[in-house]
Amino acid sequence: MSPIIEKPKQSLFLILGVIIVLTVMFSMTTHATHSYITTKNRLIQEMKKNSHNTIVSLKSSLRYLIASYAVQEYNNLIANEILHRNILAIVVEDYNFGAILGKEAQISGKIKDEKGQLIDYDSNNILHQTLLKNCFYTQKYPIEYDNKIIGEIGIYISDNQMQKELKEIIFSNIQITLGVSVFLIVVLFFTIKWIVLSPIFEIIQTISHSSKDGIPHRTIQSNNFYEMNHLITSINTMIHTIKSSRLILKQKRDELRKSLDLQKTILDNVGYMLIRTDKNGIIKQINKETEKVLGYKSEELIDIYTPEIIHLESEVNSHANDLSKEFNEPVKAGFEVFVLKSNKGEKNEHEWMFITKDKQHIPVLLNVKALKDKKGEIYGYLGIAKDITQQKLLESQSKLASMGEMIGNIAHQWRQPLSVISTVASGVKVKSEFNQFEPEQIFPDMDTIIQQTQYLSKTIDDFRNFLKESKEKESINLSKVVETALSIVQSSMIDNNITVVVNLKNNGLLHAFPNQLVQALINILNNAKDALKEKINEDSLRLLLVQTQQNDNQLILTIKDNAGGISSDAMPKIFEPYFTTKHKSVGTGIGLSMAHKIITEQHNASIEARNETFEYQNQTFTGACFTITFNI
Repeated sequence: MSPIIEKPKQSLFLILGVIIVLTVMFSMTTHATHSYITTKNRLIQEMKKNSHNTIVSLKSSLRYLIASYAVQEYNNLIANEILHRNILAIVVEDYNFGAILGKEAQISGKIKDEKGQLIDYDSNNILHQTLLKNCFYTQKYPIEYDNKIIGEIGIYISDNQMQKELKEIIFSNIQITLGVSVFLIVVLFFTIKWIVLSPIFEIIQTISHSSKDGIPHRTIQSNNFYEMNHLITSINTMIHTIKSSRLILKQKRDELRKSLDLQKTILDNVGYMLIRTDKNGIIKQINKETEKVLGYKSEELIDIYTPEIIHLESEVNSHANDLSKEFNEPVKAGFEVFVLKSNKGEKNEHEWMFITKDKQHIPVLLNVKALKDKKGEIYGYLGIAKDITQQKLLESQSKLASMGEMIGNIAHQWRQPLSVISTVASGVKVKSEFNQFEPEQIFPDMDTIIQQTQYLSKTIDDFRNFLKESKEKESINLSKVVETALSIVQSSMIDNNITVVVNLKNNGLLHAFPNQLVQALINILNNAKDALKEKINEDSLRLLLVQTQQNDNQLILTIKDNAGGISSDAMPKIFEPYFTTKHKSVGTGIGLSMAHKIITEQHNASIEARNETFEYQNQTFTGACFTITFNI
């Protein structure tokens, strides 16, 4: 399926062009503004400096002219000064001549009218007063003679000339800005297009021509620029890696398919009826054994019925009543009857009568397991049933208990690696389809898949070896047998929060039936697990110690727990068939008796049970201790 890519609303080429234009225009405008302000400040400073120089020059001459009452002469001097400088007006207040005229001061001077013509200043003229009032710069200085102030000179400067020069500067800057901007825009525009955009467009064109799997048909041509060529090389490497990874992924998928086929083969030929349902009880999967025994085809049951179709209504009603009494709560006759104990985390094994398609009744021992996801939430159930009609009751029940644990552990142990493989494979595919595949990611992903498939293969071998009937004794290492038994019950121990402490030594070889011995050890381990569940709170330490040691020509295996030990009344009877201290829905009383039979009769060994007090991590515990002694 091709990735859906939303069409862009704007062209990258157009956006870059706009950015370039705005950037250049902003830069040039900023430069022009700075130039304008700088020039204006410079002109102002020059005006102030010139006015100061003019005053300094005039004051020296005016004090003598005022002192000698030479009004006409200093007016001529003022007129000459205004004509040669950018000055609007110079006004003199003559206190000396004013005294002769009988007034405070004689005011005279020169001013430029609106047309720029130089005329005599009239202090009573409103127009003259307005021109002076609106001047850009004004400064007045006293005139002294013989330490006496004899007058005052005022200089008035207009900004007309400055504004004229600034307008010329603005016009010049606009011309320069436009010219330089156009030049820079054109140069940058075509440079970016040629150096950056053209190679990018070529890369896009190459990638867009891809196969249905999203892999480009050809690689990208190299580029003259180092950075762009480095990018192209990386993309080409990614293309080659993706092509290679798809081949590897295909091989891993084939291996995974083979593993799943092997799993299906095991489940179909395990000799038990397996029925998997969703959390609502609708049948989702049955194996070949179920089809064979019940006479139904899978399509006749899957997604249509619940397991109630193969049960006697009277048995369902009776078991509902038993459960109601056991848990002191109402239990409806229906699918809840089959899974209630599983939901409560209790062992759920019970004898039922199955009804075949042709209405025959078959007695079975049914074990129901709750299937949980990573969050511990139940998403379905697995029913494991064994036809016990033609088999010895003791052997069949013992084997079924072991198989219930085994199948439960298969489902538990395979869920995580299969989830990891599915997640990794999906992630690689999605990244490939969206062209977000990083070359360095493929190898860790493939290593993860290989690791998980090897783990699956190992568990398949362990369970297949356990299922295989041993007809002759083999030379085996006791530690290996213990490890196999522990691996089968490992997930069950983890689920019940049991800490298993193992101390196995590589002792001598033992002549034994491996599978029968594994079955016996599983029965003992499960018995310890049930005792810990029953007697030790889940929040407390549930401890199981397993160790081997060699003493001369004997191999000794000890299995002990901290469940408080076995009562004195029960101790002499624990290896008797059908004896159990548990409720009938939890224990059948055949596990330890079967283990005793396998160890003593088939392996000429001894098994002893006793209560023992021991220390672990500076704490003292008491529990049951099973000691198995083999002669080598």
